[in-house]
Order: sequence, then structure tokens, then C-alpha cells
Amino acid sequence: MILPTMSNARQDVTCHRVKPHRESCQIADDLFKSKPIGTCDHQKNYEFCKIKSYDPDDMARKSYITCSINQCVLPVYLGQINKNTGEKIWTPFNSDADLVNSIYEIEKQDNFGFFYIKCVLSNENGDLDMSNAFFDQDEGVFFVLQLILLPPMYLNHTEQKKTAEEQINVNIIFIDSVSRHHFYRSLPKTVELFSNINTNTKTKVLDFQLTQSVRSRTFETLQAMFSGYVNPDEKPFGVLAMPPVALKTEELLGKFKEKGYKTLWLEDLCYLWEWGIVKDLRVYDSTLSQIETWTKLEAALLKANIDSLGITLTSCEVMLMNNHNDPFHDLDTVCFNGRHHHEYFLEYLQMYQTHLNKMNRPFFTFYETNVAHEDTGRRIQTLDVHLEDFLNFSRNQLNTLTVVMSDHGNSYGDFLQRSEEGQIELYHPSMFLIIPEKVSHYLGDKKMKNLIENQNRLISHLDLFYTINSLLIGGEQVKVANNNQRFKVTSQGLFDQISPHRTCNDMPMINPNLCICEGFESTVSNDADHVVYAHFALGKINNEIQREYRKHHRRSSTGVGHCQQLQLYQFTNVRKSLNDNMMTLKMNLEVQSGVSNSNETDIFFVTMSVETSNHKITLQQVERISGYSRYKTCADEGVSLPFCVCDITSPHSTNQNHLSLYDLEENILLMQSSIHHIENKCLYLVSDDNHVGLVLYAVNICKDVYFDISVEVQHIKLDISTSLPVKTQVFPGEIQFLTSGVRSSPDSKWSWSYTVNFMELTLK
Repeated sequence: MILPTMSNARQDVTCHRVKPHRESCQIADDLFKSKPIGTCDHQKNYEFCKIKSYDPDDMARKSYITCSINQCVLPVYLGQINKNTGEKIWTPFNSDADLVNSIYEIEKQDNFGFFYIKCVLSNENGDLDMSNAFFDQDEGVFFVLQLILLPPMYLNHTEQKKTAEEQINVNIIFIDSVSRHHFYRSLPKTVELFSNINTNTKTKVLDFQLTQSVRSRTFETLQAMFSGYVNPDEKPFGVLAMPPVALKTEELLGKFKEKGYKTLWLEDLCYLWEWGIVKDLRVYDSTLSQIETWTKLEAALLKANIDSLGITLTSCEVMLMNNHNDPFHDLDTVCFNGRHHHEYFLEYLQMYQTHLNKMNRPFFTFYETNVAHEDTGRRIQTLDVHLEDFLNFSRNQLNTLTVVMSDHGNSYGDFLQRSEEGQIELYHPSMFLIIPEKVSHYLGDKKMKNLIENQNRLISHLDLFYTINSLLIGGEQVKVANNNQRFKVTSQGLFDQISPHRTCNDMPMINPNLCICEGFESTVSNDADHVVYAHFALGKINNEIQREYRKHHRRSSTGVGHCQQLQLYQFTNVRKSLNDNMMTLKMNLEVQSGVSNSNETDIFFVTMSVETSNHKITLQQVERISGYSRYKTCADEGVSLPFCVCDITSPHSTNQNHLSLYDLEENILLMQSSIHHIENKCLYLVSDDNHVGLVLYAVNICKDVYFDISVEVQHIKLDISTSLPVKTQVFPGEIQFLTSGVRSSPDSKWSWSYTVNFMELTLK
């Protein structure tokens, strides 16, 4: 723990973090301490040119730049970004002196913060190290790239804006996909630095222990902290879909721009691929050329009030070097020319901030690293020594507030699947503030006292939005939007006193989500009393799989293709909470995996709302806990990959087995199955029931007809979960979930009957 002096009111706080189970610690040790920390030693570091100093006084002389290209086949090339197209421009050089002169001139011009040196290595000794070489298909040669960073262009004295009033710089380090607990596990040197700062300096490091995630996805977190917008009532867009509206960073950054701040957005994702800022700003379009994407991105950045992406623009080359489009899977380290990717970003941030301070320009910098966004949970360990070094620099930036934070914990991997703690950590991100003494004086005693006390209060990223907004001197007081007032936020955010009695009912949580507070959601048994709800949720998911498949395969005689009907093996981690007349029920559904003849399961986390008066059920949200990228090789066109389980052992085989009555006689988890014939050779009803209730399906076993059906259920002491009658279409080979029923009271002896009206239609 790295806290400074705390308030004595700790015992009065309503929210206390859910206690981890003991076995989760052993699982964490097995998973995260089983291998040495990854390095970039497999790549040789080539240094053809070097900028020895970034001090403005030194940079007035060319002697601070040195180049040695004697190990290269001449010419070598210097690569820069074309401002109009985003493409690289390569200029040839045959001597060290010419290269030095060119670099000297580049630094005096507007630039993107970097350039490349491209070298085809001489093979005089026959022992070339090609561990980090690219292949030029046009020239038929291997070459290596050195990435060299540049400070921002100097402003003329007439452009410098010396403000009469003090302004606080904002420096945000955003580590995607690392929980607070995993931060402590994985970054011991950084944690030790925090403790040393609190013990030995007047700078304060504050650890906000109870940060509740908005959602287990980055976009909604950024939306909360940059635009102050969260709406749990909206249906979130799909994982692979574009957001319905662009991230409105201008809501926050625009106010800072008006006060003369320079804004920098850094991230380690390729702007030509489908993730990151190009998705957040609705720029990405796979049909666009690179030049079209560049033009669209420039316009979006202007609207977003982002001055520069800096060395974000190098990420495409870095990903290419690592043979991936993104860093999310199967990369133990992300390296470029013998250095970790994040080393370049932290070095550039330090250079950028140093120069802006010397120019007397306030800045707002945001750096998102995806070093932790991967399956193993170990790659983040490579960040520790470099983050420690950078934050040691940051804490000495006397006029800068530094925020080190994450959006959520790791959203896939073994720890999430094997431990309940992993699922809680998914919704428990880290948040630290580093506050130098000068910033403390600027904020004043009252705000500092509130910040210290709020470390032990339940907070969210929405609080951070109002906190950062209120830093602006002379700015108008930010009104809390009407939609946000239900979350009990204030216009001062964390600078105000947060209620010690906040609960997750007050939090902007988008489902599926778990409350990190002990006792808010009670754990209930995964037995026959709750299996109806599990079958309800899975029935809805299977209906969606069939709907998506049918939309793209209209003439299919099977209900599903490669993406299978999901079968419930078990359900676990059942939690419920009550708010007014609504029960929220959450559980994990374990289904068959795509590895045949194995004990593996795939896991879905579902959230349902249940009206306590009549047991009407709504499936609120579904999230895949187990990884699903492996199913890309066998998934059907049109079926959402997060829903798909297909046979990865035979990814190209066709699944045209037609549905038969034998398929309907399989064992159903904790329920008894009955088949009802509907006076038609093709159409059947299947009911699965136990003492608690029933689940009802319609089945079409024929290949060339489909049915419009209307099912009415007569029920005694049984609450039906959906409106009646149920009307739907049942296409060839489909098992359509219709409805479910739950007994009206624990002692009810319930009964039911049905009537079906249908019209048989020929499939065309």
C-alpha cells in the first residue's frame, strides 16, 4: 500500500472491496511468475545516427548530431512522413556529413517527432544479423530501420504564449487492461518508486483503491473521461462494429486548447488498422486508401482538438516488424530495433514535455499503451523498469499533474477463466495521481484533503472527467449533465468530497459488469433454482446466432453453419442484486469448446434483469470471457465472432448435418426434456422443465419449409418470462427459443399447457 496519511473515517465507508479467494493467489503465482520477464535481446540494436542532446543550447550547434553509415550499402535513406498523404518519403544519402546536415535542417522544421534511417547492411563479413530486418520486395534486399525521435519544433518568440496565470500540465499514462491488483503484481519497481516518493519527498502519490470500471472496454472509459458521457441504458455497439458516434475528446481537450495548451495523443496501435484512435473517431474504413485514411484522420483530429499524434505514426512499422496488425495476441514482447515499443513512447513523452516546459507552453498529453492487452498477463512486466524511470522524471515536473490509470483488468486469459477473482479484477482498474508540491499548493488544502480521503471512496472515470475539467483557471464551472446527476458526481470531481456511502447503484456501470464492493451482489447457488435463467440466456444467444447465419445464408437447410448451437454444460459465479422492484442476475455460462474430444469449455458472462413481481426476464448484455480469436479460421460469414464456437480442428469442413429428432433427446442440464408433436411432420415443440419452471423451444426438422408460428401458453402458478403469445418464424433446421417460465412462489405447484397456430411456407 502506498497511501499517505488517511482520514480516520475509513470504517464508515460503505464499499469495501470483494475479498479474493485464497486459491486465486496461487493461480496468479502460477500464471504470472512462471516465466522470466520478456526482453528484446533477440533483436540487435542498430544505431546509424545519434542525437546526443536535446537541450536547446546544444541544438544550436550541429555537433550534437553524429552519424556513421560505414556498415551500410550506400546510399542509406532518411524517411519522413509526407504531411499531405501520410506516406513515407525516402531521401538517399551517400555520406555521414550530408546525413547530419539534413537532420539538422529537419529539426528546425515542423515535423512529426521522428524520422527513420534505412540501411541495407553490408555483408563483407558474411555474418549479418537479420533478427530485425525488413525485406524490400521491389529491390529484393533486406534492410534495417533505425527510429530516431525529435522534439517538437521550436516556436518563434512571437508565437510563444507566456501566460500571466499559472497553468497545470496534465500528463495521463493510460495502461489498457490492467487491474489495480495486477498493477501491484506486475510493476514492483514502479510501486516501490511510489512508496519512496511518499516517504522521502513532498510530492504525493495517491492510490484510488476503489475505482469501479465503466465497462470492460476502452471506448466507454474514454467516453466517460473525455466527454463526460455514460449511458448504461444504451445498447453497446458490437466488438467489431464502429461506434455509433465518434469519441468527443473535444469536450475536454477543447477547453484546454482555448487556454493555450498543446495536446498530444499517443498510442501504440497502427492508424491504418481497425483499432485505437481511428476507430474511436470513426475514421477507419477498410475500403479507403492510405491517402484517403490520412485525409479523413487529419480532419477528425482537428475536430477532436488533438494537435498531434506524434510517434503514434510509427506503430504501423513496429507492428509490421512483429508480423502482426495489432499487439493483442501471441506477442510475448513488442520490439523494434532491439528496444521495447513502449520505450520509444516514454522517451518521446519526456522529450516533448521537457521542450514544452522550456517554451513555457502548457500541455495535455495522453499516452495509451496496450502492453498489458494480451492473453498471458505477463507482458506488462516488461514495462516496469521503463515506467519507473519515466515517472521519476514526471514527479520532478513541478507544474504537472500525472495520472497513471487503466480502463479495466485483463478481459481474456487463463486468470479470468480459472478464478472468480480474475472476473472481479476485470472491473477494478488502477488509478494513481502524482501531485508535486507546487501542484498541491495550487490546488489548496481543501482539495488536497478531499483527494486524500477519496482514495478510499468508490469512484469512476466519470469523476476523473470533472476533476480534470476543474483544473482550468478562469474557466466556467462545468455543469453536471442531467443524465449524470444519477451518478452523484459533482462539478469538482475528486477535488470534492465523495460520499462515503456511495454504492454501485450510484455508479455509471454498463453491463455486463460486476460491482467490486463486498456484499452488493450476493452469491447464490448454481442449482436447479437458477438453471431456467441460464437456459433463457443461452436460448437468446442461440437465437441470435441463427438469425445472423440465416441473414447471410438464406437458402440454407440447416439452422446453423460452422458456428454451432451452444450447449449448456454448467453455469457458475451466479450473483444477484436488488434495486427497487428489479433483480439483476449475473452468471457465467460454460458451453462446449471448438476443440473436439476435450474437457475445454468456452465461457460467456451474461447479465439479466428480472422483474420481481412477475419474473419477466430481459437479457441485458452478453460478454465472452474465453478467447474467441482462434475461431476466425472456421467462423461463418455474418455470424458475430464473439458468439461463435466452431471446430478449430477441422476449420474448413462443412457442417451440413441436418437436424433430427435424435438431436432433441440430448440430456439438458438440470432439466427434463419432452418433445411435443404439432400435427405436422416437420414442426415440434420441446419443453425442458424441473420443479422451478420450464423453457420452451420450437423446432423445424425439415429442409425445404419454414413456419410462421404463434404459441400461447396457459399457465397456473407459473410466471412466463416474455409477452404472450410468442410469434416467430422457424426456418429449416432451427431450434428457436420461445420463452421460459418460473414458478410464482417457492411453494407453488405449477402447471401449463399450450396452443400453437402455424402456417407452413415453402423456402425459396
